[in-house]
Amino acid sequence: MNRNTLQISWWLGSLLIILISLSGCSTKKNTFTRRTYHNLTAHYNAYFNGKEALKEGQTELSKVAQDNYSKVLVPVNYGTKENTTAVGPQMDRAIQKGSLVIDRHSMVFKGVEKNNWVDDAYMLIGKANFYKKDYKAAMKTFEYVIKRYKEPDIKADATIWTIKSLIQTKEFERAESMLDDLINKNKKATPSGKFKRDLAMTYAEFYIYQDNYTQAEEYVIQTLEYRYPKSQKARLWFILAQINQKRNNLPQATRYYHKVLKMNPYYELAFNTRINLAKCYDANSGNSKEIVKSLNKMLKDPKNLEYQDQIYFALAEIAEKDGDTLAAKGFLKQCVAAGGKNKYQRGIASLKVANIYYSENDYMVAQAYYDTAVINLPADYPDLASVKRRVTVLTDLVKNTNIVDNEDSLQRIAGMTETDRLKFIDELIRKIKEEEEKKKREMTQMSGANPLMNRLGNRTDAMGNTQTASGAWYFYNTSQVSMGFSDFERKWGKRKLEDNWRLTYKEPVLEFTSDVVETIDSLAVDSLQNITNDPKDRKTYLQRLPLTELQMERSNNRLKEALFNLGNIYYQGLNDYAKSEESLESLLKRYPTDTSYYLRSCYSLYEMYKDIGETAKANHYKDLILNRFPDSDFAHIIKDPAFAKELASRRNQASDLYKTTYGAYQRGQYTTVLDNCAKAKSITSDKSLLSKFEFLRVVAKGKSQNNDSLVAGLKRYVAKAPTGDLKTLAQRIIESAENKEPQSTTSSGNTQAVSRSYSKKDDAIHLFVMVADMKKINTTATKLKISDYNQKYMSLDKLSTTSIYLDDSHQLITVSNFPDKEHAMNYFTGINSSDYVFGTLQRSDFQIFVISVDNYPILYKAKDLKTYMEFFKENYL
Repeated sequence: MNRNTLQISWWLGSLLIILISLSGCSTKKNTFTRRTYHNLTAHYNAYFNGKEALKEGQTELSKVAQDNYSKVLVPVNYGTKENTTAVGPQMDRAIQKGSLVIDRHSMVFKGVEKNNWVDDAYMLIGKANFYKKDYKAAMKTFEYVIKRYKEPDIKADATIWTIKSLIQTKEFERAESMLDDLINKNKKATPSGKFKRDLAMTYAEFYIYQDNYTQAEEYVIQTLEYRYPKSQKARLWFILAQINQKRNNLPQATRYYHKVLKMNPYYELAFNTRINLAKCYDANSGNSKEIVKSLNKMLKDPKNLEYQDQIYFALAEIAEKDGDTLAAKGFLKQCVAAGGKNKYQRGIASLKVANIYYSENDYMVAQAYYDTAVINLPADYPDLASVKRRVTVLTDLVKNTNIVDNEDSLQRIAGMTETDRLKFIDELIRKIKEEEEKKKREMTQMSGANPLMNRLGNRTDAMGNTQTASGAWYFYNTSQVSMGFSDFERKWGKRKLEDNWRLTYKEPVLEFTSDVVETIDSLAVDSLQNITNDPKDRKTYLQRLPLTELQMERSNNRLKEALFNLGNIYYQGLNDYAKSEESLESLLKRYPTDTSYYLRSCYSLYEMYKDIGETAKANHYKDLILNRFPDSDFAHIIKDPAFAKELASRRNQASDLYKTTYGAYQRGQYTTVLDNCAKAKSITSDKSLLSKFEFLRVVAKGKSQNNDSLVAGLKRYVAKAPTGDLKTLAQRIIESAENKEPQSTTSSGNTQAVSRSYSKKDDAIHLFVMVADMKKINTTATKLKISDYNQKYMSLDKLSTTSIYLDDSHQLITVSNFPDKEHAMNYFTGINSSDYVFGTLQRSDFQIFVISVDNYPILYKAKDLKTYMEFFKENYL
């Protein structure tokens, strides 16, 4: 500090002391001394500290916010919701200091603010809320400044920050209107350089967030005319280069990327500049050897270990430009396998390699890559819905292919003599042990797990065996067994094609898995405890083999359905007519006596060949239906296509009745169920639907009486029912009931009632709840950590942390109160990623969720976490 600075500080301090002694701290009198005192105090005390806190938060955000270099960057990265946790303390301090300026130093006389720093304090609060991603609060503050203060600079600044908030909330029409209005208001004025710079930057953001790169380029160029730190300038040149690369103006993009490198940018930006320079390679005007050599050199550099996925992707793009599809596919696979922190990059690579495999009709591998793409691509990725539809089709294909392979294998083993069977199983166990040892040796040589190879090379088959991708036969060939199957069921549940898929009518699916099955399965808990999944235990294999007549019937039912589904998936979903014919013809040959599947398969083949113009083959299946099944609905449809509409109308009527009946069953209105089931016989003759009505009638009657009545009714149902899922389910219930003394069957009904009683009120006050297993978690220490987290990151929200026992084993730790669902979920997202709170805990030992104050007492009374978690996932996640 030099002498002049010391003198100025001394005089300011002396002046401040004099002013304090003369005026005290009152803001009620409009005198020179009091105005001077409050202006000085506000500026150099609260406002200064608040502004410093805002700067610290911005610096911290620049460290934690990660750029996605696979997309055109935005001029300023404001981070994600998760990043707001890191800057919460600094932004809260900025808000506190800004509020202090307003509360203690505001001097309003005759509607005019006499303290020059109050409007700046409001802007400080608005910006801090913006960086916390509380855009509603930020916009309210900025809009107040616009209405309250007349100074052009502060109004313009508040308007620009309001527009920035609207861009973040994707309210582009309002943002554009305000931008146009802002320009019109400043046409006659002489705007400051800061205003023009900020306006150009905001316009650039506005167009980039909408992927309008042509318009964005103009404003990025304008922005570069103004003074910025060197790092920001390099970022803007990089954005210009990306825009030109997107527009395939590769020479211009190359020039801009070279400008970035000349500015010696930070390592990550420099790395991605070099990667993009390689991608700008033009196959028509250059040789890729030197570029590939340079990229391979980058692969070997230890500093680039976390960026290997991007290098592989660049190599894939070069190979693609050179027309080497095989090499491109290999590099894309390596990109996906490399992992990396860039999920978007992995998603794009997965999608590209999936498309290649799909074009080669390698659906099994394509499904795995499509699934990986969906998991990693953002929700706003263009045409993501069509990718998801393809995943659904291929997942159904994989699932049904696995069922066919699995059941064929099980039946083959079941058909062996007992000696050969045990010998085969023992040999299988030996191979599994060898594979385990081999896997252990490989794992010790790997620096980290490879996500894709784990996915493709380590599976659990239908017999409970963990298998690797080696081995020629089904049981030890994982790519056949379960690629994508377990992931699919985890995310989507069980899916199946509906009966009469060619008609406009669609039968409702009988969803008993969460009701009847759950209730009746409780009758056989003890018997389930005897099941083993140890792949090195003979019992694991023997218990799943179809060795009895009933088990073989169930196995054949699964095979029939899977073959029929495959035929329709290949035809409807993939346009692979040869594969469709192969599956359906296999069904016809293997099960010629199953009238239902035989008829439906013939009709599917008839429709397929009619659609693709194979008249001779279409007539063959048409004649089969007309000659063998002249009274069937399909025969009537062939003879009179209008009959399909009439049939659909009648079936829709029956369908509506079924839905009403099932709803009555869920509500426990068993008398209504019985009445409707009787009525169904006069509405429809569809045996499949009538069978479902009959099953519902039997279960409803049993639940209204007792388990003995239920079992007796189901036995009568089994004796008359055709083969299929419901017959198998009925047999399963009978077996379960006869293996264990029946228990109360009201729990399922209570669960349904509880589920229906939860209400969705986004604007209600919400709580954050952690349910902790007291035997495994120190709840006192965890509660203190949560309180510490709240104090550090949420100090302005005045949150309270309490705990209460849910039952003898679990404790509820509750954080309250949040004004609505949005604020509660923002807190949930932040604390869920906190290593301080949860880093030492096992996720299986606790559950976290948010809940409205209306639903909380229902949950506490019912003590049914499973039901509420389903409600939470559906309505909050």
